[in-house]
Amino acid sequence: MTSTYTLTIPDIAKSVLAGQLHERQQKDELCGAFWAAVAVTALTGRTVSQDDAAVAAGTLLSAGGGSLNDLPPGAVSRTDYIREIATTANTRLAGTSPQGVGRAIDALSEGTLTAVPLCGPWGEKSVEALADFALDGNPAVAILNVATRYLWHSHLRLLDLTAYLDGGGDNYPDSEWDVGHYVAVVGALTADTHGGRRLLLCGDTYPSLGTEALHPQPASRLAAGLNRDGAATSGGAIVVIPSERAASVADWAAEVGVAVGYWDNGVPDTDGSGF
Repeated sequence: MTSTYTLTIPDIAKSVLAGQLHERQQKDELCGAFWAAVAVTALTGRTVSQDDAAVAAGTLLSAGGGSLNDLPPGAVSRTDYIREIATTANTRLAGTSPQGVGRAIDALSEGTLTAVPLCGPWGEKSVEALADFALDGNPAVAILNVATRYLWHSHLRLLDLTAYLDGGGDNYPDSEWDVGHYVAVVGALTADTHGGRRLLLCGDTYPSLGTEALHPQPASRLAAGLNRDGAATSGGAIVVIPSERAASVADWAAEVGVAVGYWDNGVPDTDGSGF
């Protein structure tokens, strides 16, 4: 039997991919700021840098620089900051809180965009529903704050992907990287068999991951990375949408059983003053 696979990448996602390409790679410890900048750029047409987003978000950098162990395989440290960003002596607190991502999106879009936070609970169906909302014509960007250890390895063979889409089991290697991280859902690859099984295409901040910072993930793996069962931190999603349509996200969340609210990813919410 021959299977047909459909690749879905809506126009907004194409704008996200263009912004991702423009930023090239996140600067060290700026993954949340990276996606805040890309989302604002994609949805408003304004060019916003990840440094601007980091300042607006209250991002914290590790004093003295982060550890090279925090980088994924094949990535090179990038520290060409163009803004002064606050620091912390506690490297475990470095990064961007989800509240900071939301604050940056509001500030940099001058209030024209709203970042609606979703804290779960997450399952395969709710992640699939989130992808549907972001990919089915809404002017929205879905940013996921995941623990990467739950994801697939970013460099699987095409035959592995098609085998899964054709009904195969999830027996592939775990991610080559283990951190808390922000990614964006930018597309989907769907089979015409097995109930329309699909993989969600995740945009990343490092070109060394996947194919030029794009890698497919099952919704079940993304749900696990959001929930982080048993971990001290948790994950969640942010839907960036024009402010006049923000209520539609809350309505959707109520329908699918996902709570609106922020989560604790281990990074304190600050105004950027550092400590």
